[in-house]
Amino acid sequence: MSYLKGTSDYMLEGHIRDDPSALHVSLYTDADHASRIEDVKSTSGMFLTLEGPDSFWPLCWGSKRQGTTGRSTCEAEIISLVSGVFGEAIPMQDLFDLILNRPINLVCQQDNASVIQIVHGGFSAKLRHLKKVHKLNLSALYELFHDPQVVLQYIESALQRADPFTKALDPCKWNAALELLNIQPPGIHLDKL
Repeated sequence: MSYLKGTSDYMLEGHIRDDPSALHVSLYTDADHASRIEDVKSTSGMFLTLEGPDSFWPLCWGSKRQGTTGRSTCEAEIISLVSGVFGEAIPMQDLFDLILNRPINLVCQQDNASVIQIVHGGFSAKLRHLKKVHKLNLSALYELFHDPQVVLQYIESALQRADPFTKALDPCKWNAALELLNIQPPGIHLDKL
């Protein structure tokens, strides 16, 4: 409650300054591996936006404790990616296909190069221990990213917008997290720049 009261002047801002033909849906997913002390379950974070060269519009975000224990960072990141892609991004992509009356691209941003390699390969011997449901999820991702309208690309960890949804941040990282999420402190708003 103290945090909410102390930050009530902060504003989440978005802007659309591009032609609709230049817009795409962008999904940022991240996971904090084995962060929970009680049961070492990971936390998934996701941030979904509508973006263009000069546009940024937050659509939804989330943070959720994973239901199963990921045995590696890659496994936790794949669980987070599956949750974000199939739970939020694909339905939003379908919605914007209808709204814009054209196919819209989905760009998934991932800061773990190993996850990208595994998803594009469809399998990794290092993940042979995966339960059946996770193998099915990996297979579904493999098929999905063969669609030319759905792209999985690498993003530097410092630019990963989902990171603040996975763990408590050190105070020195808080302002950078607010900037990534386009949350403006009091007195600094995009419409005044």
